Amino acid sequence: MKLIVKRLEVRNFKVFEKIELTLESDHLVVLDGPNGFGKSSFFDALELLLTGKIRRYIELEELTVDRRSLKPGCPWLFKQARENDWLSIRAEIVVNEQSRFLERAASKAVLDEHSGVTDLRLPLYELVDFGAERDEAISQEETYLSALLGDQYQRDFELFHYVEQEENTRLLKKKEKDRQGQIAHLFDIGDIQDKINNITQASAKIGNLCNPQKKADLKQLKDNWETARQQVLPAGSSVAYERMIAVTDQPWDRDVLQFDVQ
Repeated sequence: MKLIVKRLEVRNFKVFEKIELTLESDHLVVLDGPNGFGKSSFFDALELLLTGKIRRYIELEELTVDRRSLKPGCPWLFKQARENDWLSIRAEIVVNEQSRFLERAASKAVLDEHSGVTDLRLPLYELVDFGAERDEAISQEETYLSALLGDQYQRDFELFHYVEQEENTRLLKKKEKDRQGQIAHLFDIGDIQDKINNITQASAKIGNLCNPQKKADLKQLKDNWETARQQVLPAGSSVAYERMIAVTDQPWDRDVLQFDVQ
């Protein structure tokens, strides 16, 4: 699945009272500018629209804030927002070459009454076009987004689309197993990694059988086998074999055995 953001409109969000961006390229888009000019806010807006949350705000709140002391108000709301204003993130996205129009929004009145961001959920709307009025919010949001963006859309967003200062060190801070899993998912090499793991395990088991002691044990077994064979079947003698079952034709039942490369 390929997702392209074509247009983004932000109202009363963080440092933006209103801003609209049109992204002409279907490939790499780079935002460049000094600190404090809204680069991170752009990605925060996308994350809020597509996942319903801004992860770094939630993590910061969980680490530093006693929830009993939270005061009403939303840190994402533009500070000069008026009473009847809405915080709104609206975008045109192209999924599998088809344009879809989404908006996530909530009124200032609702946001002013809410405390904290951990359990804050802004409704998601599907629009008929970029400039359309919002209608009823999507009720089964997770089901809708999974159908539109894929079952792992939240994880995909964190790995593919969330670019922010120091976020490139996030994987390095994870446990090795988690880091390998996310990198494998990022580059879609999960199947290859599974095969490598199987080969590594097989190699370890075979390696345990190839040490000098195992070779000596194997030679001793072969010597014992040869001694027993000579006792049971002296040199120059033979054993007659009689086929007992003729219903099937198995390679091992033939007078002359034939082996393929398998």
